[in-house]
Amino acid sequence: MLLQCDSQSIKNGKKILILSNTASMIVQFNMNNLYILKRLGYKIEIACNFIEGNTCTIKIIQELKNTLKNMDITCHQIDFARGFRNVKNQFTIQKQVERLFKSKSYDVVFCQSTIAGVMGRIYGKKYSCKVIYIAHGFQFYSGASKIRWITFYTLEKILSKLTDLLIVINEDDYKLAKKCFMAKRIMLLPGVGIDIRANLLDKNFDKNNERKKMNLEEDDFVILSVGELSRRKNHKMVIDLIYKMKNKKIKYLICGIGNLEKEYRDLIKKRKLENQVFLLGYQTELKNIYGIADVFCLTSFYEGLPVCLLTAIATGTVSICSDIRGNHELVRDKNYLFNPKDPKDLERCIKYVMKNDNTNAVENNLENLKRYDSHYVNHIMGKVFRGIV
Repeated sequence: MLLQCDSQSIKNGKKILILSNTASMIVQFNMNNLYILKRLGYKIEIACNFIEGNTCTIKIIQELKNTLKNMDITCHQIDFARGFRNVKNQFTIQKQVERLFKSKSYDVVFCQSTIAGVMGRIYGKKYSCKVIYIAHGFQFYSGASKIRWITFYTLEKILSKLTDLLIVINEDDYKLAKKCFMAKRIMLLPGVGIDIRANLLDKNFDKNNERKKMNLEEDDFVILSVGELSRRKNHKMVIDLIYKMKNKKIKYLICGIGNLEKEYRDLIKKRKLENQVFLLGYQTELKNIYGIADVFCLTSFYEGLPVCLLTAIATGTVSICSDIRGNHELVRDKNYLFNPKDPKDLERCIKYVMKNDNTNAVENNLENLKRYDSHYVNHIMGKVFRGIV
């Protein structure tokens, strides 16, 4: 449920552009923001890539477009692609974005993701918009390569001068931004929020019955991961460990799509893990899948503040994760954190969960989760959108 914002609305229907690399970022991170903006009286337009690079299905993107149409939100196709390597593509994007700013006279640009964040800040300032940039985890981080730091840190520092409000979603990024960047205002937001009550499992939830529906046994040890099939998410680390452990009762469920799907399917087949590792694709109803898991496992090399981990904690699922930015704010007990480059450390974590009563860890994570509740996050974003113009 969306928290009601103050009744005060924006006079004269101020126009805001939501600029993002992909439509999936609108689905995953911005729906509540859209409802808040509509409630405040903004005229909203969205520019992103609706065709390529999305981490959700074509069906979901079409449903998004229908929803936006019903909300009277105008959509623009921008041919954003990941990375800066395709110079010709970057030139095309630049022309598309500038044409949009030049013809539309926006009051505010709310940009996110790397390339859209660059374009939004440059052209937002050029065309006299108020500029909000939300970083869902900087592209440089502890343990990242020197090239990443030189490239992305330098870029973010320069562009911070063009930013009226820089929003970061984890403590590590906030400390760095406050110390090093020059945005007019820097704010720490507790992620996109999680509706804790909506994610609690029903009291009558039958774990064993739900397992039977997925051909899982009562005594199977079920590991669950949710996220894009990509190098960054690092699912292969768990697949490798399961192959090494030779325990047929360990089952691994992965929910998500991505460009490594064929590689993972080939690896599973090569190692004869078809009865242990299952690629479930993109799932829209995840609560019951979290409910059947013995442990949720997030192996990412870097994150901002992962929604999948927030959800796992909200459902009361035992959670282990890589000891990185964002993750270690949500899971603070070191017994449940591991080095994403160290398979032995992951094995230690899994064996710890298998051997111990994890009730206290689950309860502590739930208590810590309260400050990330979507009602609180929506309240903050309502203040942001009222105060920026």
